[in-house]
Amino acid sequence: MSEEEQRRRHFRLRFPHRECPLLTAGGDRFRVVEISEGGTRIQFEGHPPSCFAQPVDVHISFQDGTSVESRAVFFRIDKNEMILQFTKHIPMHVIISEQRRILKHYYKDT
Repeated sequence: MSEEEQRRRHFRLRFPHRECPLLTAGGDRFRVVEISEGGTRIQFEGHPPSCFAQPVDVHISFQDGTSVESRAVFFRIDKNEMILQFTKHIPMHVIISEQRRILKHYYKDT
């Protein structure tokens, strides 16, 4: 499988700034800027967090109060964002629910 196929295996949801969920790992909290069933993109300040060098349990809290547990490990860094892969996928219904909530909130008919 090519790198492009691997990168696009799952639907990705990018969050508006004010709607970003929070990911907690090893006592640290990070803003989730993008999520899919298989991974996430988090923002960090300063040095990249080292807690993702080995698979680590993560807790993701969404703005609507929904939360999910998973396990994540470092994949790559892109500027001040870290891409993580989930070893335990996020349920697709959670991602679709978030997409609907965001669309309803930001793209109302006028």
